[in-house]
Amino acid sequence: MTVPAYIWALFFGAILTVSACSQDDCQGSDMDIDEYVTAKIDSLGGDTSMLNRLIYIIDEPGGTERPTATSQVEVTYTGKTTEGDEFDSTGDVPVTFPLDQLIQAWQIGLPLIGRGGRIRMFVEPRLAYGANEAANLCPNTALIFDVQLIDFE
Repeated sequence: MTVPAYIWALFFGAILTVSACSQDDCQGSDMDIDEYVTAKIDSLGGDTSMLNRLIYIIDEPGGTERPTATSQVEVTYTGKTTEGDEFDSTGDVPVTFPLDQLIQAWQIGLPLIGRGGRIRMFVEPRLAYGANEAANLCPNTALIFDVQLIDFE
């Protein structure tokens, strides 16, 4: 028996509807990162800088030695959306990652600080996960990361 094309279209449409990210089941951004920083500039508590479209504030520069693209970085961090929803955090427990396998924002931002340094990164979607869903984040979500660089090799 051959299934008519319109049945397949209805079936796949239903699957896409069930699996699509909606504001009810994922966290998103209420404004782009430039709007967020402009709106919050007085309350951010530091001077913002920009490198390769990454807006950041160095809260503590740390040591003079800096990680490179091939470094293993040990960090603690908290990630939030521009709406203030926390989507990920290590708490006080450090984790180690290969820097070259992290999102582009971290590859740009972490080499700006040394051991013991702290940076706040305001990340537009193209420097994070872009149009892809990641964990519980909606596509094209602007993010804010507070990161402390504990160590690197």
